[in-house]
Amino acid sequence: MDIYVQQGVKKADGFVQVAAAFSFSMMGFMAAVMALFSVLGQSRALKKYKSNGLLRVLLIGIAITLFELAMTFIASLQLFVVAPNHSNVKCVALALLGSLGMVIATSIPMIGLQIRSAGEK
Repeated sequence: MDIYVQQGVKKADGFVQVAAAFSFSMMGFMAAVMALFSVLGQSRALKKYKSNGLLRVLLIGIAITLFELAMTFIASLQLFVVAPNHSNVKCVALALLGSLGMVIATSIPMIGLQIRSAGEK
């Protein structure tokens, strides 16, 4: 693992650019999903989600995801200012993996909600 980190430190500029772009793009995606909730506002699927309390859980998950993406973006931008070392690169890589996991975890229920809303007549 440390060999990959050493190679990653040498090529940190490219990694940092990808990490920053991913974080910023996913924040935009999450903002677009929040706007989509206003379109789905009248669907039975969203009303059922809301009555069961699941919408609140999903919105809290989205808020945590947005916060984690913002922290990942800030951490990746920090590597432009500070000379990258092993711990900084590992920190950004772990933050990036955590952010990816949260994006997937919050996207799956949203996709299911959209599919159910589209199936309504």
